[in-house]
Amino acid sequence: MNPAKIKYLPFILFILLSCSLSTLKAAKNTQITYTISFPEAKAHYAEIEMDIAGLNQPQLVLKMPVWAPGSYLTQEYAKNVESITAASDSKLLSVIKTRKNIWNVNTAGISSLKIRYRIYTFEQTAENSFIDYSHAYLSAPGIFLYSAGMLHQSSVIHIKPYKNWTRISTSLNPVKDDPFTLYAPDYDILFDSPIEIGNHDIFTFNTNGIRHEMAMYGGGKCDKERITKELTKIISAESDIFGENPNKRYVFIIHHTDREAGSAEHLNSSVIQIPGRVYADGTDYHRFLSGLSQEYFQLWNGKRLMPASLMSLAYDREINSTELWLADGISHYYQNLIMQRAALYPTANYLENIAGEFNRLMNNPEGTDEYQINANADVWEKFYRHKGNYEGDRTISAIRGSVIALMLDLEIIKYSEGQRNLDDVMRYMYVTYYKQLKRGYTSKEFKAALEVFTGQNLNDFYKKYVTGMADMDPNQYLNYAGYKLSDRKESVDNESAMVLAAPGNGRIRYAIEDLSPRLSASQLLVRKKWLSL
Repeated sequence: MNPAKIKYLPFILFILLSCSLSTLKAAKNTQITYTISFPEAKAHYAEIEMDIAGLNQPQLVLKMPVWAPGSYLTQEYAKNVESITAASDSKLLSVIKTRKNIWNVNTAGISSLKIRYRIYTFEQTAENSFIDYSHAYLSAPGIFLYSAGMLHQSSVIHIKPYKNWTRISTSLNPVKDDPFTLYAPDYDILFDSPIEIGNHDIFTFNTNGIRHEMAMYGGGKCDKERITKELTKIISAESDIFGENPNKRYVFIIHHTDREAGSAEHLNSSVIQIPGRVYADGTDYHRFLSGLSQEYFQLWNGKRLMPASLMSLAYDREINSTELWLADGISHYYQNLIMQRAALYPTANYLENIAGEFNRLMNNPEGTDEYQINANADVWEKFYRHKGNYEGDRTISAIRGSVIALMLDLEIIKYSEGQRNLDDVMRYMYVTYYKQLKRGYTSKEFKAALEVFTGQNLNDFYKKYVTGMADMDPNQYLNYAGYKLSDRKESVDNESAMVLAAPGNGRIRYAIEDLSPRLSASQLLVRKKWLSL
């Protein structure tokens, strides 16, 4: 280092420390309050007032997120912001839009101000808000502007319901027992807490002392006792994997729509949008339950146990990570495995679901020639999109990640002689990195844990399936449990929209073939451990 720079280093550090302390002091004295009303609910508008007090800075930079926690899809929330104004003591201030989702306000000499704006909401998806005369579903990242440098700031949210709305469901805690006044300790929690307001149906149940709320909008003739019983099995099975349930309260928000519009997991809640008819059909109902299973599983894997690369929550841009398959793919693997363990359908159904995963992957034009790590980047632009050539299954991070998890699970069971499985790895990672070290993990650290529990070097496995483009070859692993993936050479062009055509060679149906009764003792042991038989 230059000697001159060394000479002035203590002075520079003093200045930086002083600036940091001043910023922390200013942030500590800042109070933020939102008031949301719906005078034009029929026209799909919400009106928001953002009051900021205790300011001590020359400029306020307001931002609107471009993505929502629980959904790895680039959004354009800023397009819905209208009529934004800023005022202090009734004096209007200049608001300058510098980017598509950023507004600057000159706050020199100003200690408090009020920001007013309107939000248009007319998208029925789990990631986007929707308001009409019957209810308001608020996806928080598309509703709340935030100030740069204040993501750790707490806020209070006042909800003024439209006309006869009497109910609210959210994982945010009420203030002084007023359900329409909510408290958010910081923006990470606020943006991860959707809010349902209206006159929706609510029922609750307790599992292991944890209160679960089902908020169901749009009708749907469901058997509440059955849902309670079967969800309790799912929740208990997942809690057993990690050794605890970190919730005190959990909220399921269910929207019954005319079509399946997706789902999103959150820290203490989840949103599922499904047709109301799902309860009448066994297959659809099981898909509904398995969807709940995945969203709930991610309160551990994906929300608390996380790759370090996903923990930097920069809401004004997408996060680049090569480990999304660990959070999303492994959770996808467990969603149906938990259904099998909870005996919510026969083993044959579970094996059909696995075959379906291979159908989706291996009939996919990108499924066998895409790096897994590239799939993590593509997810921001392609996943969840259903327009033109962008179909959900074309981004295979979750599907390929799920198949990788299946093969790793069987590898662990095989080489531990039925003493361990992927559960042990997930529990170890959760306890070590979330509870003890209180940080995210790296891909290298996850691989090291897998190698401890398999007792095998996984370099070749990773080179083939994670960092490489090798075709998926599951039969080595399925054979550990006495199964085989067979190619029936049957065209299924019109059978299912879930299977995509590979260019030029049609669609092939893959099926899981049982190799019984000629099974070795080792295969029987692996099968028993894997399927919890």
